[in-house]
Amino acid sequence: DATDEDAADEDAADEDATDEDEGAKNGDFKWILLNGNFKWILFLILTLLFSSIFPLSAYAYGRWTVPSLENQLEIDYKMLGFQTKLVTKKRDYFYHYSLTIFVASVGAALFCWKQPAPLLNINTLQGMQLGFLGAYVYSLGLVYRRYTTRDLQPHVYLSCAIGLIAGMIFNFVAFEAITGIANSTSPSKFEGVGAGAAAILAFSLGYFPNLAIRWFGRISRTSLNEGLRRSDAFPLSLIDGISELHESRLKDEGIDNVQNLATADIFDLVAKTPYSAQQIIAWVDQSLLYLYVDSSEIDSFRRAGVRSVTDYHDLWDRCIPTNEQRNGTEEAEPSGENTNLDKMRKTIALQLATTEQRLDSLHRATKEGPNMQTVRTYWNNIQTASVQVRDLLINQVCGGVGRALRENLREGTFNPNVILPQVAENLLEVAASTGKLEAAGVSPESLNGRAALHGIIGEAREARRLLVECVEQFPDDPVAYNDLAWLDLQTRSQKSDIRSARNNSQRAIKLITTVIERAKEAAKEAKEKKEKALKASEVSKKADEVEVHKAEAYKADIYQAAREAEAKGLTSDLAGYRDTLASAEIRLGNIAEGKKQSEKAIDAWKNSGRKPDGRFGETLVKAFKAYLLSIDEKPSAEDKAEATAIFTMVEEQGVASEETKNEIAQLRKKHSLKVK
Repeated sequence: DATDEDAADEDAADEDATDEDEGAKNGDFKWILLNGNFKWILFLILTLLFSSIFPLSAYAYGRWTVPSLENQLEIDYKMLGFQTKLVTKKRDYFYHYSLTIFVASVGAALFCWKQPAPLLNINTLQGMQLGFLGAYVYSLGLVYRRYTTRDLQPHVYLSCAIGLIAGMIFNFVAFEAITGIANSTSPSKFEGVGAGAAAILAFSLGYFPNLAIRWFGRISRTSLNEGLRRSDAFPLSLIDGISELHESRLKDEGIDNVQNLATADIFDLVAKTPYSAQQIIAWVDQSLLYLYVDSSEIDSFRRAGVRSVTDYHDLWDRCIPTNEQRNGTEEAEPSGENTNLDKMRKTIALQLATTEQRLDSLHRATKEGPNMQTVRTYWNNIQTASVQVRDLLINQVCGGVGRALRENLREGTFNPNVILPQVAENLLEVAASTGKLEAAGVSPESLNGRAALHGIIGEAREARRLLVECVEQFPDDPVAYNDLAWLDLQTRSQKSDIRSARNNSQRAIKLITTVIERAKEAAKEAKEKKEKALKASEVSKKADEVEVHKAEAYKADIYQAAREAEAKGLTSDLAGYRDTLASAEIRLGNIAEGKKQSEKAIDAWKNSGRKPDGRFGETLVKAFKAYLLSIDEKPSAEDKAEATAIFTMVEEQGVASEETKNEIAQLRKKHSLKVK
């Protein structure tokens, strides 16, 4: 009896073992996982290793690349005639790379089964492992290329997921087929040369899934004798500038041929591809022409310099007869204009190897069509923008040169009589060739500088117009008020104009005095801040705090020096403004006030650290003459005394020009004035 019981127990154990083997063979995952046939720790490590690249690259791309792309897209869209605010949806990236992470975890699981793996023989398992690795390496290269070319769109991760799946499925099918051909239910592991060839095959099937699909497609079409379609006769390779990589990228967006490109959503392409709007517009422009011509005509058009529909319209638009030419009677003699038009039409048709009627039909057909308006809008906006940039540069050059010449003239540093008019005429001639410059980059400096150029060549009216415009657009610019006042004093004689000049010079003095006071106040505050920081550094006991306070003192010292230099320079400008006011007061008969303002101008000039300047003496001479010429050139003793004092002041400066000295000598001799 005991023996029978032992035998029964052994039979039951054998049945349990048989059930376990049956469960393993039938893929009982619950049994496999609980029985320790799956390496969970290795699975977690491999999943993290394989999948981390996808979320990290998406985060880095969204963090550092997407903002600059959005700014560039807004500019491109503006050139295309469409204004919008672009916002990238980050959740799109999350959905796509989440799928890739899941597929990568499935691939990682292939490396974590203990032998035997469920449902897979050993060769199929190894083939799928190598296929997954090949697809993964391809995915890494794809993500890297798209990241560096600033084209890491969400669907790239979907492409990676599909590639990983395809790599595993291709190898599953291939190695199962090999097993079937071998008629082996329990195949042994590949060894030797066979193992190496199998490994290369498995990796290649994973690395080149798209190439394999296209290759099988070509074989299928050839075997079925499928004819060549018109779309196949116009591949993207016809377009100048589209390489194999460009073609592959455009096909990702569903653009397989020229017709697709001609009718594509340009805004979508600009947003989703790494190519600029100008590059895409150039491609679409070519494809729009190729839509309406035969493939045999493309070469003749290119030889004639017609590469796009825009080129064609630029060429043939001037060959279309006007309404008056079309409505001419047959009896009337053909005009010379019609004859020249016919010759031009025939010549161009001959160059394009076609007929005039064909070109007219092509012109009507391409006048309207898909993306025609968008292409025209873009090129027009580009041309307008380039003209504006050109105008801006020329405007700034004219303004900058004119302002520099103005400053040198007022300081009397060189004789401008010969070279300055030539420079001014040449610069203004260049500026005039660009059309109306006021619309591009107008600034006080550009308007003042151009006014100075016109003043140099004697165009006082244009100079005054520019200064008045500057005063109207920039009412806080003291330079414009002063220059306008000085110009009126030199070119106008009516009392109302002189009074206006005095008001403008007073306005200039008030504005620049306010700026000088602000600069001095800022310098004072910086000095106090520097002293406070230095004291804090002396009191502080911590080395790091001492360094911080010294750095603050250093910055404050630099700021103080900059503001003091600004105030000093503005003070010299103030001297010129007071000199202008002095001339206006003298012209209005307020000689004492004019003399007072001239003396203030000289003091301001000295306070700015400048050497004595002869122009202030010339203003004093005006006051000198005004005293002597009062009351019909019969000055009183008091007037003579004032004139003598002015004369002495001019003589003491010793910087008056020879012309001024000679004029003073003549007046002194005429009125018997003595030097004090």
